[in-house]
Amino acid sequence: MSLTKQDTLRVPGAHLAYEVRGEGPLLLMIAGGGGEGGGFTGIADHLAEQYTVVTYDRRGAGRSTLDDPQADMSVQMHSNDAHTLLAALTTEPALVFGSSAGALIGLDLVVRYPQQVRLLVAHEPAAPGDLACFRSGPGAPSGDLSARGSTGRVQADHCRDWRDLRAAGSRRRTPADQHAECRRQC
Repeated sequence: MSLTKQDTLRVPGAHLAYEVRGEGPLLLMIAGGGGEGGGFTGIADHLAEQYTVVTYDRRGAGRSTLDDPQADMSVQMHSNDAHTLLAALTTEPALVFGSSAGALIGLDLVVRYPQQVRLLVAHEPAAPGDLACFRSGPGAPSGDLSARGSTGRVQADHCRDWRDLRAAGSRRRTPADQHAECRRQC
């Protein structure tokens, strides 16, 4: 069992409470749901045998405080927080695990700060708005973000319009069909 270091980090508009345990490559774990990193304690303790595991309470959740509790929050704001936390802890690209809303934050992090992410595991990302796909157009990411400077790789090949999938009911569609449909709607 490794020792757990608790600390806080000042970010624009908030103080983030975070914990670091273990030794090895840095692994940042981004919580979904209520945003409290404490839900990762069991797995973080286990992973600390091989990794430096960082968990944190997202802004406004758990022990992390907001300067203005009425302020709006966005995925971009949360990914800026993750970026600032990573920059404070390492100069090397990190492993990142995000679950649900934390996966969306991780996806935004890898798109906007690809040099900081060695590998992203986006576990069950929630669909932002109606679509769970990337928009096309100038500056839009491709399915392989390694071309944008990341040492990791994110596959966005099989995005889905969840509303359309629900409407399709039992009709089965291949990933290629889903991707084509998503691209038409994006």
